[in-house]
Amino acid sequence: GVDGVHANNTGSVWDSGVGVLVTWTNFDFSLRRANVAAAEAARDLAQAAAERSKYDVSVAAADAFLTAVAAQQTAQSTRAAVQRWEALLKTTHALVAAQLRPGADESRVQAELAFARTQLAQAEQATGAARATLAQFSGRSASTADLDSAPLITRLPPEGPEAPLDIAANPL
Repeated sequence: GVDGVHANNTGSVWDSGVGVLVTWTNFDFSLRRANVAAAEAARDLAQAAAERSKYDVSVAAADAFLTAVAAQQTAQSTRAAVQRWEALLKTTHALVAAQLRPGADESRVQAELAFARTQLAQAEQATGAARATLAQFSGRSASTADLDSAPLITRLPPEGPEAPLDIAANPL
């Protein structure tokens, strides 16, 4: 039953229950300010972590590019070495055939040529791996990644004394 109404009453009954709860803390010992400061610190930490990740990816991409350029230059130099050994082999073979040089010289040149070809295969494999790594960071396929290394190879740093270090310009 309802308060004030008998349980065996068969008539209609009207009742209302209204309540209001008001709380107000006039002091919180700076809890709210501390919570806001903690949330701002967490936001700043997340932004710094995102910036650090961007920096790490850009450094890794630059490293992959420089590694790919170095591998490309190594492959180019080993191709030139193979060509030189092949030319020397032709000359040595002609001299050995004319019995003007011992056959051991030709065997030695053949061994050096085989070693140069092995180095060329390794350099081309390293170039492919470096291009694949660069493609991961650049979002391109490894076969279409052009390596324009001319600015790195042809332009030398200026000769002259280094600029003096300005300690006053350091933000720390």
